[in-house]
This record gives sequence, C-alpha cells and structure tokens, in this order.
Amino acid sequence: NKATAMIRNAYVSSFLAGCFASLCLPPLGFIFCIFALSFPALKAAQAKTALQAGAVWMLAGLGWFVFSTYWVAHSLYVADQGLWWLMPFAAFGLAAILATFWAVAGWAAWRCGQTAEGRLIWLVVMLGAAEFARGFVASGFPWNAPGYLFSFNLGALQAASWVGIYGLNIIAFLFAFVLALWWLGARQIAVGLLVMPLLLSVLGIVRIDHLQ
Repeated sequence: NKATAMIRNAYVSSFLAGCFASLCLPPLGFIFCIFALSFPALKAAQAKTALQAGAVWMLAGLGWFVFSTYWVAHSLYVADQGLWWLMPFAAFGLAAILATFWAVAGWAAWRCGQTAEGRLIWLVVMLGAAEFARGFVASGFPWNAPGYLFSFNLGALQAASWVGIYGLNIIAFLFAFVLALWWLGARQIAVGLLVMPLLLSVLGIVRIDHLQ
C-alpha cells in the first residue's frame, strides 16, 4: 500500500543519504555533503514508531560506513585475488555492525523526544554518545567519525584540541542537521550552525598564529 511504499522509499533514501554524506570525509573533504544527513534526521524525527526511527538510522549508517570503509574489504583482494567474492560481505558486514550504533541512537532519540524538534536535539546527543561508544566497545573502531569532516582546514581542526574528536562529532551532527532545523522552522539556529565551521577556522588560525 501507499504507507508501506513511503516507508520503503524513506529507508532507501536514507541509505543513499548516508552514502552521499560520507563524501565529506578525507581525502575528498566535500564538507557540505554532510547536509544529506538532514534527510534521515527528519524522517526519524517524524517517524511513527521508535523502530522506524532506528531503521532509518540503521540504513543511513550503513550507507555512511559502506562508502567510507570499503577499503577494508579491498584488502581481501590484495591478499588473494581469488577472494574477490568475499568483498561485498566484508564491506556490508563491517558497515552493518558499525551502523548498529547509529540505529540505537535513532531509536533512543525518538523515545526521548516528544516533538520533531525535540527528537532532533536528542538525536544529536544520542549520535554523539553512539560515536563515543563506537570508539570503545569491543576494543573500539573510531575510524571515519563525522568529526573528521573538519580536516578540510587545519584551523578548523584545531577545535579538536579543545573538545577532542568526540566533541567534534557533536558539532558535526549539529552542522549536518542545519537543513532539518531550517525545514522545521528553527531558522536562526540553522544559520548560526551554518557559520560554525567558519568560526572554528578563524579561532583555530588565531591559535596557530599564537603558538608560532
């Protein structure tokens, strides 16, 4: 039926949004691609159930990690070209494990928030916590965290000396949800978050000059 088709389209679009958003990471550094995460953020915030919200972020995380950790699977081919058929399983298997953290964050944010705006704020908190957990659970796999998008500029990256990579993850998610906040009507907040990377760059450049 129509409702089922809409949910299915939301899941597929969330996966594609995650893929596209990962282009913000080094070595490409197309930082504005992270705005694509606003799509699953809105879909999760407006979901009918917590399970739907978790599924949206499972798919978004799957797209993010498949595109940004594909090189792990490539090592199989380098070691033995006869293992090429295992590459999709390795790529999607690892990505699925990592995306589980985002899925739990999406589920928890929906449960904590009562409105779309509230769930969006909770989503930033829960995704930040999920990224922190991902860096420690089972010895940790903190690679390709959203905070690495600030690698586009040495000045912006200096913020890591103040808040660390996990603090940068929070800032990155706030930046990523600018379009979602704009859509929900919080436009002054959206504009403020839009200039955040520029402000971080300026402060970082000043810090670098001060240290020299």
